[in-house]
Amino acid sequence: MGERLHAIIKASAPSLSPKLWYGMPAYAKGGKSVCFFRADTYLTLGFTEQANLFDEGTNMQPSSFALKNLTAAEEAKISAIVKKAVSETLTIESHLIPSHSDSRTSVKSPARYLILLFFLRQRYHRHN
Repeated sequence: MGERLHAIIKASAPSLSPKLWYGMPAYAKGGKSVCFFRADTYLTLGFTEQANLFDEGTNMQPSSFALKNLTAAEEAKISAIVKKAVSETLTIESHLIPSHSDSRTSVKSPARYLILLFFLRQRYHRHN
């Protein structure tokens, strides 16, 4: 499911660069992570403060989605969410939120390697 999620994200927002962020596969725009995923009870797709997901008229932004399965309907919804997340950079609030240096976690490895590494780490930590 992780490889399929990677394909959906890259097809929806080709400008995003895969990277490892706090030990999780993530996708960055301009060096700042916009979305990531991790293995919990379900696969979780999360979005950072860099994502543009605020609905008009609200002050709340969804930050993550638990995925039990990926059907065509979920794939279409994820694609739309990722496109919206990268549609414009949040600049008004970004100066109020401390930025994290991502340079130490940036990698130039293929995304498939990052996904595999992430899941192997999760499995190792669960068994030790």
